[in-house]
Amino acid sequence: MKRKTVFLLVPLVFFAVAILLVLIYNLFLIREVRAVVADVNINTEYVGMDGDIDGLHFGAIKVPGESERDVFVKPDEDSFVMIKVTGDVKDVLFVEGKPSFFAKGGENTLVTFKVIAEKGIDLGKREGVVYFYLMHPVTGTFLR
Repeated sequence: MKRKTVFLLVPLVFFAVAILLVLIYNLFLIREVRAVVADVNINTEYVGMDGDIDGLHFGAIKVPGESERDVFVKPDEDSFVMIKVTGDVKDVLFVEGKPSFFAKGGENTLVTFKVIAEKGIDLGKREGVVYFYLMHPVTGTFLR
């Protein structure tokens, strides 16, 4: 009988710990996630500029070439910020400096994004999303 109880308790404890970890992660570590659309058109014929400010729109880049866009991160509270680039654009879009840093609450922190189109790269439009994870400063101490 005791053996049967142990076999029932072990999965139950494991499941409870897993749920607790998910709750801690979502409720206490990440304060906010901001998503910004990013795109660039890589070609061999022309250079174009996209002035829209609703995302990281780099316009058209001629190979070989590069382009930069600046973004200000201004959290409400002191935060550890992690940046993750996803989608097709992640092969050509880079964060200058570190993709994770501490940002003071209420202050602008400049983040520069650079697209680099080298010779031999596949041509065409690349799209993706840049995620800004704003976390409690304590979290950043462990993730550094």
